[in-house]
Amino acid sequence: MKIKLFYSYCHADEKFRERMQKSMATLHENGLIDEWYDRKIIVGKPWKKSIHKELSASNIVIFLVSQDFLASPACKEEWFAAKELASKQNKALICVILRDCAWFDFDDMSDFLATPEDGKPVTSWDNEDKAWLKIYQDIKTAIEDYKESFVSKKEFTAEVSKLEFCSNSDSDISINDLFVFPNLDVETENIDQEIKIKNIDDLMAYDKCLIIGDEQSGKSKLCVHLYLQLIERNNACLFVDLYDVLHKKPTKDLLKRIFEDQFSGDFDEWIKLEGKTVIIDNFINHKNSLAYIDFLDELFDNIFISIDSDSFDSYYKDEPAFSNYKNISIKPFDLVKQEKLIRKWLLIKRKGDIVHDGTIDKIENNINEIIIDNKILPRYPFFILSILQTHEAFMPKDVRITAYGHCYYALILANLIKSGIESSDDAISSSMNFCSHLAFEIFTNESGGAISINNFNKFVENYKQKYIIKQSILNKLISDRGILKITGETYRFNLPYSYYFFLGKYLAENYKDNLETINSLVANSYHNNNSFILVFTIHHASDKSLIEEVLTHTVCALDHLEPSKLDTEETKVLLSLIKSIPKKILLDSDVQKEREKERSLMEVKTDDSAYKVDETKEKEIQKTLSQIYLAHKNIEILSQILKNKYGQLERANVLELIEVICDAGLRLVRVLSVDEAQLSELVGYIHKSLENKYDERPSIEDIKRLLITKIFIWTMGTIEKIVSSINKKEIRDLVTILKDKKNTPAYDLIHYFFYLDSSDRFGDKQKEMLEKILQKYNSSEGFFMKKILSIRTQHYFNTHKVNISIKQSVCSLLELDHKPKLIKS
Repeated sequence: MKIKLFYSYCHADEKFRERMQKSMATLHENGLIDEWYDRKIIVGKPWKKSIHKELSASNIVIFLVSQDFLASPACKEEWFAAKELASKQNKALICVILRDCAWFDFDDMSDFLATPEDGKPVTSWDNEDKAWLKIYQDIKTAIEDYKESFVSKKEFTAEVSKLEFCSNSDSDISINDLFVFPNLDVETENIDQEIKIKNIDDLMAYDKCLIIGDEQSGKSKLCVHLYLQLIERNNACLFVDLYDVLHKKPTKDLLKRIFEDQFSGDFDEWIKLEGKTVIIDNFINHKNSLAYIDFLDELFDNIFISIDSDSFDSYYKDEPAFSNYKNISIKPFDLVKQEKLIRKWLLIKRKGDIVHDGTIDKIENNINEIIIDNKILPRYPFFILSILQTHEAFMPKDVRITAYGHCYYALILANLIKSGIESSDDAISSSMNFCSHLAFEIFTNESGGAISINNFNKFVENYKQKYIIKQSILNKLISDRGILKITGETYRFNLPYSYYFFLGKYLAENYKDNLETINSLVANSYHNNNSFILVFTIHHASDKSLIEEVLTHTVCALDHLEPSKLDTEETKVLLSLIKSIPKKILLDSDVQKEREKERSLMEVKTDDSAYKVDETKEKEIQKTLSQIYLAHKNIEILSQILKNKYGQLERANVLELIEVICDAGLRLVRVLSVDEAQLSELVGYIHKSLENKYDERPSIEDIKRLLITKIFIWTMGTIEKIVSSINKKEIRDLVTILKDKKNTPAYDLIHYFFYLDSSDRFGDKQKEMLEKILQKYNSSEGFFMKKILSIRTQHYFNTHKVNISIKQSVCSLLELDHKPKLIKS
């Protein structure tokens, strides 16, 4: 590797520059350096552009400093330009002091290497040959150091650290600012053995790994994070994006070019180092792919390869070349990691302003509504951050994440443009129309959300007879990066939300022609993915009759039961359990740790299959079960309607929506509501049914305690579901109106829980509300309500930072002896 020297000097010192070149002659003859100075500019070439180009390409910039240099605007311009480039690239700046001058007072020149002999001017030496020899030795040392320094180039690290979802205004945000280590599982032969990779050190414990993940699962960002971490630790590491080099055969010259894009230093020296790591991103099926693996395997000790799960399953699952590789799968985020990512994003965007836990809660809840338990969107960082950024782009500043349709639409657009579709209206609308008709074709005539290749080709032929669509658009839709992908012998949309989005769009635009289908979806919202289809259909629909249809079916579910009031009579059987719960559950532990515990518990989901109806069985046997599940699913659908369309509906319609959601939930509470006589009868029945089934059957008291616990969990879990379903700060006044209209303990709980969950923080207003409701239930008959209010408030304090004075005041209201934990200075 030749080191490129750039000479910056004033023409008044031309003779010194010539003398400098003579001093460097041996280095030049030995092939160690190339030199450039402005006399090499060809006549007629733009000199400023040539100087900047050569300055940028140089490795070491040598300033020949004299009073003339310091007085020259052109020389000073070169100094500042070189400093700017050195801050981004790995350049060495060396000052050769020629004549007596005040160089040490110019800018920060004294911070850089000065030669000869710490800046003693050449002309001050008794023997100038000795001065030039000293300059030669210093520059030779700098060259040797440069060749072995292997410093990463800031332009490259900045480029690979970019986040693709960010807008121009977010261009200063990099992967290091937001990275949360993903959930990684190691494939093992023992299916009962589970190995989790928690950090880079765990990952580096394996010499050779295939990092396998879905589209947008974060494979590339994990590779970049690994690369940056290894660079920071001064480990020899190279990053190879296979997309960029697949058309070239793997050679040492190609590897050298990749190295020189990423590092300074001598490649020939670097390649001799032991313990080198290569990270190969975007490994795809190509004739040269495996050739790269064979080539790099001989040169590197550690190899990490990212590969799409579809490509792996289709082409490389049994590939001999990967027989000694460990398979590592990227899984979606859990709720703990999701909260970490949201908090990082908000702290960056708000530039140090306080981010209240309540604010995090609201954003989390809305993201969860969009992702819908990984069934619509996988909980990968890309989608979480895209949702956050999309809503900042689409929504006014004072509106939080609400309009889910905007988010899905933005993601669809991004997917189409990534496929190579032009962003023009006609190309996008043509793509949208094709995908909508295809989704309906799959829904109507296929199964499993996919269409066979043969049927797809027939569909395209029929579609072209009705509509105009360019073949180039079709080709891009089914390309490697297209919105459609081949899985085996079928085509399917690359992510579930794309399929539901387009199917909902078709049904909404052709509502009258598909009334029977839509009514069937509403009547059977508890079947399979009907609820998802309805959510997207309602998003696209302008006809309010669909909303009315869902409302009617929700009201009719469990209509033989009155909504629960949670009055004294209803809660009597729960008193024994409530009294056994400690009065004080307030903790002094770290709030963030308690939030993580809470989110870990939230990961445990109810098995939907427990509610699903087996249509081959008698309808009457399954009636109650199906109505319970119908009510659950319709609450979710109505919640989406409320949060998507509250601004498009009249206040009376929004109030009706809230009431139907709340009453449907309270009917679910009523399902397990029993009085003392019914409880005793049920306990006796269970106890008798267990006779002769166990050597030692549970006692009547044990069965009773278990039943009461299950009733309590069902009751409070359903109340929380209601509150989560209406959690929109903008509808507070309507929730208050409904609470006053109903005037039941159940609605008082819903109202108070709602205010807690829709607030950024617990303040004076929340304290006053708690005080009023405690006064309302101050008698002995209000014990259940007072205890539940206390438990819920203390839980809020355990998982949210609250002002100490407010907390002390509320503890006094709840008759709790609580002393705040002192913070050590």
